[in-house]
Amino acid sequence: MLDCEYMPYARFSLGKYTLFAIGVFVTAAMFMVYAPASRAAPLSLQVTPFASGFAQPLGAVSTNVSGDTRMFVLQKNGVIKIVQADGTILATPFLSVPASTAGEQGLLSVAFDPQYQANGRVFALYTDLSGNIVLARYTVSGNPDIADVASATVLLTIPHPTNTNHNGGDLAFGTDGYLYLSTGDGGSGYDPPNNAQNLSVLLGKLLRLDVSSGLTVPPTNPFVAQSGETPKVFSYGLRNPWRLSFDRSTGDLFVADVGQGAREEVNVVTTTVAKGANFGWRCIEGSLVTGLCGSLPTQVAPIAQYDHGEGRCSISGGYIYRGTQFPSMVGHYFYGDFCSGDIFSIDKSSGQWLFDRQTKLSGVMISSFGQDSAGELYVVGYNNGTLYKLTNTERTHPDGTLVRKAGEQTVYLIDEGARRVVPSAGVFLQNGYLWRQVRLATATDSQLPLGTPLALREGMLVKGSSSAIYAIEYAGSTPQKRHITTLAAFQGLGYRFSEVMTVADADLPGASGVDITTATTHPDGALVMVAGDPKLYQLDNGTRRHVMSLPALLSYGFNFSYIKAATSADAALPEGAQVILREGSVYTFGSNFIWAMEYVSSTYQKRQFMTYPGFLALGYSLAEVYQVSSAESPSNIAPFIP
Repeated sequence: MLDCEYMPYARFSLGKYTLFAIGVFVTAAMFMVYAPASRAAPLSLQVTPFASGFAQPLGAVSTNVSGDTRMFVLQKNGVIKIVQADGTILATPFLSVPASTAGEQGLLSVAFDPQYQANGRVFALYTDLSGNIVLARYTVSGNPDIADVASATVLLTIPHPTNTNHNGGDLAFGTDGYLYLSTGDGGSGYDPPNNAQNLSVLLGKLLRLDVSSGLTVPPTNPFVAQSGETPKVFSYGLRNPWRLSFDRSTGDLFVADVGQGAREEVNVVTTTVAKGANFGWRCIEGSLVTGLCGSLPTQVAPIAQYDHGEGRCSISGGYIYRGTQFPSMVGHYFYGDFCSGDIFSIDKSSGQWLFDRQTKLSGVMISSFGQDSAGELYVVGYNNGTLYKLTNTERTHPDGTLVRKAGEQTVYLIDEGARRVVPSAGVFLQNGYLWRQVRLATATDSQLPLGTPLALREGMLVKGSSSAIYAIEYAGSTPQKRHITTLAAFQGLGYRFSEVMTVADADLPGASGVDITTATTHPDGALVMVAGDPKLYQLDNGTRRHVMSLPALLSYGFNFSYIKAATSADAALPEGAQVILREGSVYTFGSNFIWAMEYVSSTYQKRQFMTYPGFLALGYSLAEVYQVSSAESPSNIAPFIP
């Protein structure tokens, strides 16, 4: 007996050769890729190792909780390991489930409850020691990195007799809050019992379940009025669906279904279309009629399919990219082939689905894809136990960077997904920038939408066309000008006329704050030293913040001439958060890694440059890398800079 199973989750291929011999079907184009007629533009993808050392990993998932940067890697043996944002693998597993590992059995999928942050629930799909497909619920323990094994509650057991292959096996929550669960047809070749077309059997199906309290059937399921297990069925006619996912933007459902021996397919449907839909197996494999059904059912046709040319054998479904790091990848659905290592994408940005083979991971058996909470994508290598990060050669500058387009003079500040115009030389210089700090904008930078124009910096002294002198302060995020009304107040605060910068009247804030009339307080943004205290402070919103280091001072464009003697009112202010490097600064601390400082929603974070060539390609040099202490480096880690 010829057995060409390549791995768990591929196919049982004896039936392929049997049916080919008796001529049930013959395909005349065995080395073609069948897909949409047009082709999408190649994206110049990069697939970079992120973490390694896993034992036969089958998937990678996230909690989908905003700000949670962890990835959870699923091993075939039932162990779930946590990978932190810097690629570090925690030594203690998050969870181990009692999974059988025979044939295509194992830990198939994990999904975190949409309300995970509140209820701590996580759902696991695995094959038990009897070969059944089991859906179980767990809850997290008091340690957020460890689930409570004792909390295990089995919600559903699906018999899977006779064969160890075609368990299918994926979990995903839809935008409706219900849990969608896919199953394979039960194994062997060509589904001998015709499970996929039999609504009374839960094999070869897409189930929709309400797991908000135990397990119930949603009242809007298409077969809810029928008896037995049928009400749980949402769609049918699947062979071995290996990965399903929902588009975070549109809610569309993507189902990758492993073929028998001729076609691998991708199906894309809305949940409205999927309701009660028949995907066609075992009557149709992709677009090929198998001859096993007397009459063909009305079916959902795949939007992309490919054959087994060039060493391909088994589709591994993925996700549609909705991250923020690589704008040209947005809207592309990425998937791959287990045997060849090909990574494909389909894209509908032009109004029709376009296809291209994007890249190839030679020698890597792609078992799955992963998506983190920020929408960035990963690739899972089964045979080498490696989790890869899917990136693009398009390069983005970190927040806080000044850029300009080639041939143009307008300068922009990159800031939280937008380009902020620096409206004048006065604003540029008054913010402490140097012309050598302006980089050439990448194509990605230039695609960012325009944000609010950059304003004058807090704490600076400015004047317009009149003789009035103002100190700039911010009320929340709104700049305002505070008039220094008397010479006595001006001199009493230690200011000199050489510090006053003349700017365009249009650069002055429209809002006015309280006039500065006495020598009792410095405005926010001022640098002060308290008598007898060696620390340098910056005043900010009713506090004095310790400026941690000389690099921190210099990174903001300050020099020692800006420092004033604190008034008694300044000295009485409580200490606030420390001032560390300015956003956009590049630095290192006790290692060879180079990081960029970012500031998102009042929180500092650091981004590591993935490669030194990437660092140079963005226009940086080692001469501008600050050396700081580890205390000045944020603990929060944001995505790599390619």
